[in-house]
Amino acid sequence: MATIKDIARLAGVSHGTVSNVLNKTGKVSLEKIKAVEKAAKELGYVYNVSAKGLKKGAFKRVSLIVPSFQINIYRDLYLGLQQSLHEAGYEISLYNTDDIPGNEIQLIEDLKMSSQSSIVVVSCLKDTSYYDFFNIPVIFVNRSNLNDHINHYFISFDFKKAGIEIGSFINKNEYKNIAYFTSSRQYKDSKEFIDCLKSNLQNDASIRSFSSDVNLAVKKAFDILESEKFDLIITSDSERAEAILTASRFSDDYKTPILTLDSFRTFSSNHYKSYEMNYKYMGLYIANSIRNFAEAEGKMEKEKILSNQYFRFSHQASKKTKDKVLKMLTLISPSSEALKNLAPEFEKSTGIRLQITALPYDDLHNHISLLNR
Repeated sequence: MATIKDIARLAGVSHGTVSNVLNKTGKVSLEKIKAVEKAAKELGYVYNVSAKGLKKGAFKRVSLIVPSFQINIYRDLYLGLQQSLHEAGYEISLYNTDDIPGNEIQLIEDLKMSSQSSIVVVSCLKDTSYYDFFNIPVIFVNRSNLNDHINHYFISFDFKKAGIEIGSFINKNEYKNIAYFTSSRQYKDSKEFIDCLKSNLQNDASIRSFSSDVNLAVKKAFDILESEKFDLIITSDSERAEAILTASRFSDDYKTPILTLDSFRTFSSNHYKSYEMNYKYMGLYIANSIRNFAEAEGKMEKEKILSNQYFRFSHQASKKTKDKVLKMLTLISPSSEALKNLAPEFEKSTGIRLQITALPYDDLHNHISLLNR
């Protein structure tokens, strides 16, 4: 294996200059930096960041590589990482590849010359050996197949289960003609999902696939709506679901339901049905794994499949009832006044009359005490 001495000899510089370039310290001319980087690349020099070094807190930097920051699931993944890593003093460097392999390969070359704790990547590469250079944890999200490299790890949601669950949903609702709108390239997660979905369909249901980059999603959405009439449109993310909604506004008789794979939301959209996977939790899980790796002598789970959230908002609409009263006891506040204003709409939708009693704190406390007795 090449050493700093070998790099210094080939680049024609001192050992100290090589050390300064590799560690990003000291003042070094641009000419010498390029010479050192070229020599290191030619010699296949591996910058070694060990678990021992991480434990001492020498390099608290994590690189996150995603296809696009326009997509909600990747923003949520970052937020989950940030929540735990920033507490521990880590920096997070964000990189966007636009799902272009050449961009990712160039990014890998650039990262070879930097010091970091870990790389988290939603990779568009078929060959993960490009990351073999790094002696730090490289955590592949959803897509890439693992090779035997000791520092490669994999985490994903259960896309096979998602295919089965959504297949059951389609069968239950007896949808026949279905569109699937996804990215331009098929990766591990998308292939597992669509294969399981197709294998679980009944009642002669058929699926037609459409694809585009996220930047061209609205244009493709028009093509989908104009191609034929579908019973259901499934999208691989909420951005493509929104693109379908945008295109549908130009059609007076559009009634096709939309189902999307999405990240966890406190409240789901009223315009489409979501099958949820909690990417903030995934980010938090990865962050804690990175921190534990530094503190537990390099131990990390090689493969992890996280549970899906499924259809959280799949309750059937309630039938209107009659002569029912819902009594509510609460504090006097702007919120209680707002509820009183909304009560007629609640009754109109459900048939239930909402009776709100708002009291000051002391009166409310006494009232509850009487109720308890």
